[in-house]
Amino acid sequence: MEISKQSDIPISQQLEKIILNKIETGALKPGDRVESEPGVAKRFEISRSTVRNVYDRFVSRNILFRRPGKGTYVSLPFSAGNASLLVGFSKKMEAAGMTPKTLLLKNKIVKATEKVQEKLKIEKGEKIIEIHRIRSINDIPFVIHLAYLPLEKCRSVLDADLENISLTAFIENVLGVPIVYAEETVLALPAEPHETRLLDIRKGFPVLVKEGISYDRNNIPIRYSIAKYRSDIARLKTTHRKEF
Repeated sequence: MEISKQSDIPISQQLEKIILNKIETGALKPGDRVESEPGVAKRFEISRSTVRNVYDRFVSRNILFRRPGKGTYVSLPFSAGNASLLVGFSKKMEAAGMTPKTLLLKNKIVKATEKVQEKLKIEKGEKIIEIHRIRSINDIPFVIHLAYLPLEKCRSVLDADLENISLTAFIENVLGVPIVYAEETVLALPAEPHETRLLDIRKGFPVLVKEGISYDRNNIPIRYSIAKYRSDIARLKTTHRKEF
């Protein structure tokens, strides 16, 4: 498709249609890098500011997202609001046609902080298992995931291959503890310095922080988790139904 400068349709709208057509037809897939703004401007012989405005609008609509110093990419079809603790991350991503990858940063025994004690309803001074992972989709860093589990119930997690096995599946299938329900809260915070490096975002960039507690069938907490999502990729989606 080409841009016609003689058309009554504004150049910016023509460019939008060209990009959307590539995404809809699969010529550009989620996670693909789109052509640079100077490249598009040169190819169609249009102003760079026009291209920038189109890209900015697509970024605001979550059609595209930017990686500082690396370019602009097609957004990944993911909603943090659907990231339920009842279903594993990898399973959700694979169902959406994405390629998930997990890097394990930490899996060790530590002394529980007061906050973790409160969330897991354990005694003061009790030890827990602390797990840190970075999750990627199509090789794009997407979420930092921290999980805290009671040591006595979950000791075998220390030997689990958490880069290739879902923690949710391990809890349910190996430990034999069905996760029946979860409580979750979401807030936005600026990324901390080490998080900007892990998620490949600029300093102070906002992340969606999702805290959750998973419970077994006896209403006993089995996991307290904190997930920090890139806000330029993740979106919060909620559904409400009025009862009559």
